[in-house]
Amino acid sequence: FAKNSLARTYRRMGDILRELKKPDEAAADYQKSIRMFEELSQVDLSNVSQKVRLAEIYSVYGDFLFGSAETNDRRKFSHLREAQTFHKRGLEIFHNLKSQNALDKFSEEKFAEAQKNLQKTEDELAKLSAK
Repeated sequence: FAKNSLARTYRRMGDILRELKKPDEAAADYQKSIRMFEELSQVDLSNVSQKVRLAEIYSVYGDFLFGSAETNDRRKFSHLREAQTFHKRGLEIFHNLKSQNALDKFSEEKFAEAQKNLQKTEDELAKLSAK
């Protein structure tokens, strides 16, 4: 319970630091949250809520990386590729849960949001590749 709460707190701190335009600190907290949720999801492989949280933090971090790519032209492509990787990780979990009919309405919404974020990232990568 404590580790779950701490992982969620790191995720929230990442969100706050992102809003405060402190990307390095936000990235560090998102990464801590990811590591903790990965560990927690391995402890109880049948815990759907842990899997949803992991999928969601992957998507959130992917969106964060996408936003970082918009502001930093020098590393744009690598940020977008990394964003794509995290979006895909989250979507893989969401797809597996959906195939098991394990998603509630809230999780379905997060799944749809994750799909949109991946598409947005892939569209931007396609634009860069075409240049």
